[in-house]
Amino acid sequence: MNMEVLEIDRLLAPPLDRELKRYTVLAYAQRMQQRFTSRKLYPYLDVLGLCVQELRFWGEQRDRVDAGMPKQLIAVDLKRLRLSYSSGAEKPDALTVIDETVALALPELTRTLGTGNDLRSELLEGIQFAPVGVVPLYANEGYLMLRLGSEARVYTYAMHRVHAAKEGSAHMNLTTRFVSTYTIGLASTYEQIKRELTREFAWPNPAAFAFEAQKPLPLVETFLPLAKQLVYAELVRNVA
Repeated sequence: MNMEVLEIDRLLAPPLDRELKRYTVLAYAQRMQQRFTSRKLYPYLDVLGLCVQELRFWGEQRDRVDAGMPKQLIAVDLKRLRLSYSSGAEKPDALTVIDETVALALPELTRTLGTGNDLRSELLEGIQFAPVGVVPLYANEGYLMLRLGSEARVYTYAMHRVHAAKEGSAHMNLTTRFVSTYTIGLASTYEQIKRELTREFAWPNPAAFAFEAQKPLPLVETFLPLAKQLVYAELVRNVA
């Protein structure tokens, strides 16, 4: 099993061994926790959130199945006008193991997901974010400058509408592409980098945003995704 993605069908599939399933759940939660301890958020937050969502869906489906199972009348209380029923046929042992696995996994992975979301909020607050120069009226395209020590990693960004064919709805999506790395110093500021980019790519007065983190952050797993979230929220707020 790929431990980066805990696939629900594999988690609930044979061999239905209680100890094996328990080990699988706890090992996965520990692995995700280790990622968060290393300040690595993505794709782990997304896949963990999907896993929790699927576990909840499984639990809802099991409740519906249990509610629809035939039951046998075993007692009548005439004084209280109450009927008592048996729970029907006993559950197969395999199904019992699955239910026990879900009962263990859902709260365990929900707690781990909460830890990751708390870390995301903390790291977002620790990122300084500001426009470079004047922001043009059209800011759905531009540059992101992420400072790592004495270097700035520069990306182009573009926000565009994505249509969902099945639902008939649409949402905004922000994509990035790496451009180059620049040295930051007295002779090379964000404004100078922006002017250089403007000359090189003939893009008059592009939107540009600079990001600096209080703590060292993994670039791909954390810094870039959080920078995209920050600029996305800024652009949506300005549109609203």
